[in-house]
Amino acid sequence: MNAQFLLSKSEEKKLISKAKKGDSEAALKLYLYYEAGQFDQLEAFFWLRTAAGLKNPKAEYSLALYYAEDRPINIFHLSSAKMWLARAQKDGSPEAEKKLKELEAKEKK
Repeated sequence: MNAQFLLSKSEEKKLISKAKKGDSEAALKLYLYYEAGQFDQLEAFFWLRTAAGLKNPKAEYSLALYYAEDRPINIFHLSSAKMWLARAQKDGSPEAEKKLKELEAKEKK
């Protein structure tokens, strides 16, 4: 397993505390930890949604992909994907504009 996805219990608690106080980077790290380190999809999604809600462009983009693609805990939801991509684009994600155009092109087919 990749060492960047491992956290001690005290590191995890510190990140949770920071994320609950509005630190989007801490919430994003928790998402990565639960997604790739703990393989806990529900907890990972919670922290991803939290980070996106705190206007983290990487999280907004990743959340849009959850809604746009077939993920284990998600039902395809194009309007949500487009909304999060638009937010990610506004908040500085360079990938978001391209993905938004791809989704709109698929929608027109």
